[in-house]
This record gives sequence, C-alpha cells and structure tokens, in this order.
Amino acid sequence: MTDGAPTAGYARPWVVQPGAPVALHASLPQRTRVDVVRLVCANTEQRTDGSAHGPAARIVPVTEAIGDSHGPAPQRLAPGAQILAACDALPPWPRLCLVLAVQRLARGRPGAVLSLLDDQGVGLTIDLQLAAGGQAMLHLCLTGGAALEVPLPGQDWLLLKLWVEAGGLHLRTAVCRASVPDGVPDHWQSVPPARTSAAPRPWDTVPRLLRLGSRPGGLAAADLRLDLVSVVRRETLDALPPRALLAGAAEGPAAWEQAQGPGQCLLRARLGTGRSTQDLAAQASITEPQRPYTGVRGVRWDGRFHTPAQAPGHYSALHLQSDTLLDAHWLPTLQWAVPDDLPSGAYAFRLQGADASPPAYASFFVSAAGRPRHRVAVLLPTFSYLAYANAVPDMRGPLVAPIAPATHAAESRLDNLHPAHGRSLYERHPDGHGVLWAGSRRPLWSVSPGHRPWQFVADSWLLDWLDRIGQPVDVVTDHDLHRLGQAALAPYAVVLTGHHPEYTSTAMWDGLWRWLNGGGRLLYLGGNGWYWRTTVDAEADLIEVRRAEDGTRPHMAAPGESHCAFSGEYGGLWRRLGRPPQQLVGVGMAAQGFDRAAPYRKLADAQAPEVAFVFDGVTSDCFGQTGWWGGGASGWEIDRSDTDLGTPAGTWWLARSEGHAASMLRTKEELLSHAPLAQDAKARSDMVLAPVGNGMVFAVGSMTWIGALHGGQGGEAAGPTDVATVTTNVLRRFLDPVPLPRKPAPGP
Repeated sequence: MTDGAPTAGYARPWVVQPGAPVALHASLPQRTRVDVVRLVCANTEQRTDGSAHGPAARIVPVTEAIGDSHGPAPQRLAPGAQILAACDALPPWPRLCLVLAVQRLARGRPGAVLSLLDDQGVGLTIDLQLAAGGQAMLHLCLTGGAALEVPLPGQDWLLLKLWVEAGGLHLRTAVCRASVPDGVPDHWQSVPPARTSAAPRPWDTVPRLLRLGSRPGGLAAADLRLDLVSVVRRETLDALPPRALLAGAAEGPAAWEQAQGPGQCLLRARLGTGRSTQDLAAQASITEPQRPYTGVRGVRWDGRFHTPAQAPGHYSALHLQSDTLLDAHWLPTLQWAVPDDLPSGAYAFRLQGADASPPAYASFFVSAAGRPRHRVAVLLPTFSYLAYANAVPDMRGPLVAPIAPATHAAESRLDNLHPAHGRSLYERHPDGHGVLWAGSRRPLWSVSPGHRPWQFVADSWLLDWLDRIGQPVDVVTDHDLHRLGQAALAPYAVVLTGHHPEYTSTAMWDGLWRWLNGGGRLLYLGGNGWYWRTTVDAEADLIEVRRAEDGTRPHMAAPGESHCAFSGEYGGLWRRLGRPPQQLVGVGMAAQGFDRAAPYRKLADAQAPEVAFVFDGVTSDCFGQTGWWGGGASGWEIDRSDTDLGTPAGTWWLARSEGHAASMLRTKEELLSHAPLAQDAKARSDMVLAPVGNGMVFAVGSMTWIGALHGGQGGEAAGPTDVATVTTNVLRRFLDPVPLPRKPAPGP
C-alpha cells in the first residue's frame, strides 16, 4: 500500500539510551527534511481565537537537518498474518498428503489461506471466498486449473486431508467440534476429485514453500484459524480416520506427529516470545512477516482445560487476521547517534515534506535508566501508550477544547488511513476477535503532537510543568522498569507517574513494590493505574493483554483463552489476580465518566499537623475547581482508597472528590447486581498519603489532575493553581530525606 499514503515513520529502538544509535524507518512520498526535536510539550489544543488551550507547544530542535532532504522514497505495507516455511526435503506430490483444520468465526474477510508451491510457483493454493448469501467457501486450486470448493461450517472446525495424483486433486473432509460429545466423526466425507490434464502438471513437481496467510500480489490473509497444518508422507495418514487423527494429544503431539525427520513439515503454534510458529519435524526454515496469534483454542480443544500449560495439544492453532500489522518492515531511512550528554526525555524525528503541510513525527524516548542525573524521575507509561496507539476516535479521550481543523493533524492522518498502520488494543479485527498484541515497529500517530491530550500528549503537560517550575528530572519508561525491575528506580528519591499508567507487567509491579518497600517515594498523579496485566515480547517490541474475567474492557477473552501467549501468565485485572492497585499505591480504579471533571474537598486527616505540608498555601477546603481537561482536577477515570482491597493501614485520607456528573459510574468489576446511578459514594477520587513498606505514595486518584497544573484556565491569572501548589508541596517534602510521618494507629 502506497497510493495516497502520507509521510510517516517510526523509530527503532523506541526507547534508547544516550550514546546509542536510533534509526528512522520512514515512507516518504515526497522530498522530506528530517531533524530531531525534543517534545517538551506536545500540546496543540487551541481556543477559538487561536491561542493555546493549556500550555503552548514546545517542540525544540536538537539537530539541524540530518543530511540533505530525503526521498521521494515510499515504502509499502503488506498487512495480514503471514508465515513462510521453506521445506527442502519434501517428497513429490504423489507421495505426500496435506492435512489442515480450518475454523472461521461468525464473520470476517475472505482472503488467502495456504499455498504449497515449488520454486516456479506450481502447486496448490487455498483461498477463502464468500459465495452468494455470505456462505464461506474454501477454494482449492491446482496450477493448471483443477479446483474444488467446499463450504466451511459455521464456527465448527473443518478437517481436510488432500493429496494430488496424476490427473487431479483428491480431498476428504470432516466437520469437528471436540467440545461436545461425539463431536469428532469416525469417518471421512469424500469429495469428488477435480481432474485436469493441463500443463504445468503439479504431480510432476516437488513442493518446497509452504505459505500460510497473505500472499505476494496484495492478497491478504483470510480471517480464520488454522491447525494441524501438516505435509507428511501419504502412508502416515492413509489408515487414520478423523477421530484417530485428533485423539490422545492433550499433553502434546499425537503419535503420527512425533516422527521427526526429512520428508515432512508440521506447522504448529509456538508459545512464548520471538515467534509464533514451529515445525514439529524440525526441518523447515520459518519466517513470519506478520505473526499470527497463538495461545488460542485449536481443533482438539474439548473444554476440559483452560490453559496451554495443561494441554498444549489443544492449543496448537494459529489465528490469522487480514489486518495484522505488527511490524511495517520498512527499511531504515537514516540512523542518528544519540549524544552521550543528551538529557533523557521525549524526542522525535520530525519529517517536514516539501508541500508545507504539518510535519509528521516519529517519536522515541531517551531513557536515563542506568545513567541517572537527577534525584527525581518521571516514569512514562510507554506500555499504555502502545495499548492506545492508533486508537479509533472514541478511545482517544474527550475533546477538551474548541479546535481548529489543523489542531489534530496526527489524528486526521490516522483517520484517513486506519487501520493500515495497525490497530490499538481497544479494537476488534474484522472477524470480531479482540486485538491482543500491539507494538512500536509502525507509525504511532497517537504518540505525537497533533493528538488530543490523552496518554503521551497529556503526560507532556507534566514534563512541561516540571520544566517551568525549574525541577530537573530524569525520564524512565515502562520498558526500563520491565527490563530492569527495581534497579530502574533505585537511583531516585522520588518518582512521578503520568496521568494513566494502566498497563503493567509482573516485572514492573514487582520492581515498583520493591522500590517502595525499600524507601522510595512516589507521586501517583493519575487514575486507572496498574489495572491490566501486560506481558512482553521484547525481541519483537510487542506487548500482549488478555482481558479475562472482568473489568472495563472493549472485548473479552474467549473461553479457554485467558492465558498470555508470551509468558503463559493468566491475564486480566490485577485486582482479580490478587494484587489490587490499592496494595501498591493506596488507591485503585473506582469509576469513569467523561462529561466533566470535579473538585476535591479536604477531609479530617488534612487538618493533622503531620501532613500540614500538603496544603501549605491552599486555604480553601474545596480545591481543584478549575482545569483544562473537563474543568476540574478529578475526572475521566478515578481511583479511591479501600481497606478491603488493600489500602495500607496508616494511610492519611486527605481529600475526596465531590460533585461529579451523573455519568460518573462505578466500574463493572465493582458491581454484583445493581448500584445506584447517582449519588454513589464509592464513585469518587481519593487523595491519600499511603505508607508502602518503608516508602510513601501520594496518590490523587484522577486522570485530570495533570490538566489542572497549569494556570490561566477559566479567565484566571496564569500563576500557580492550587493543584500545582499541592503537587509542589508534596514533591519538595518527598525530596527531604527526613522520614515522613505515619498516621498513628487508632486507640483502643
């Protein structure tokens, strides 16, 4: 795909250390000037008079133009899952048999399923086509014209065994549903052979290349699942009926699948990181331009087991999607050596085309992990940035200002091409299956100026505010915390979060817990944090989320598919996994609503002299009544304290929000059967000082807190807001090494 595609690019690696190289991979349809900029503030929101809504953008050049202008050099995309297996020792067609099982969900796009060809492109192709009335048909075609069509059953598996003899294509089928009694038949159904005498004659050739999914020429993969894809010698399966072919394989491959050696290729799902596919015969050389999903139910799944670790033979399927784009595979345009002395922070390659349209940005982060400079760090939630990357408009956060048409240039470009640059974890594929994996090897339009304040752009407001108050900080990322654990945070006395650190791996949770217990001090300045377990394939720059059991979610894991393919861990809410956010940071997700934001009111603990530093200079009991995001400091997605969920004993409950709109509703995991739609006392933000081990957490429980740090909203002066005063007070006190006060235990 290149026609009409905009200038776009991405950086590898996405998180880079000073002194290391970072490459720009770009598609440039026109001559383009490239430089590197620091994204101090990526805000482009405007009022109707053209002035900034919130802090003005600060995009600071780091370099002059890198080289002469680049391009035109457009680069193509080839979406759709695709696996290539080069098999050098297969026998000629008359001596082999091809087995595969195919399942199509209730909907999805037609497309390429499989091809088995020789070096000249002669052999067999299988496509999924839609007949009149929407009936899904498998179209099997030999080079030379012999073709068969068989209907796919609705959501059941179709098991196929086919072979080629002189003159034609032979096929046997069986409809299988292993999850019900007697769901796998004892006998094959015969299909009349398709005969041809035309040249070239596949039965005179030796196949070599087995391809699953998308094929060259632009035919994308069909939306379906494949299992038991096997090229074996005919005598191996001649006497096996369907039931015998599927039997006895919960713990691993069946007997007929275990004979390794030349002359066969048995492609199965591979769980773990690095790649999705393995050859049980250990003969094929496999490449995966776009990886299919694994950790999904296969043709043998009978409902007895719900994790691949218990029954790997039930999870050997590959789920192909027509729109998969995990890696653009663009060639590098240029490479830039990050200077050793470059401050950590958010950066981008800025791509300015000759047509003077708004530039495109390929963002990356220079991390201080392992090379600290300051006592304070901002932990940027890069896993959450990936989860929301390239999301549809409904999942980009509320519109916060009257905007001019050019204000959201990145969003406009995304809308014009979506989903060509890959989907977010908040979407579904064309067959209705939820998106499970997201990565950084593609243009990330939502991690860029020209996007509304949600995720990265929102967090850049925090970076801007810290810079304006003269507070030097390092930047570290989720990627660093996942990779290094506690060591990523160990150099810092204080760490601040962004506004929405929703996606967290086990290694991240453990690392933050250990840092806090060792005496770390955290300002949690967001809401809906530490919500979904996230697993990582660092080799492929991917994250994975399985939305098991409960939670506010755009889709839910299918039965038996709640375990992550990358790690084997059970997915879902950290709350359901026995680690509610309240244990870690004192508060956890309580409610969401986007109509407007609300203020806080001080509580009795705020009057205690031990915590007087928090509200020094804030005399009113009600504060946070203004803000750039919804008009207040508490909004969008909000967290509350709850001792039943693990808020530590000795927590100071300083303030809570009040006056939310009726649309601020408690989250689904909070509800058993019914909750009042208004005046719900548990739909609130809590501001707390929570002791965690030897450390301390200041939590505000709101995604819009950072949007109230900058002054000037509502016609007021541009001086410090009460929200800024509170945040500054806590930050300065947390930097003081004097021990923080613990709330006395209540008397008898």
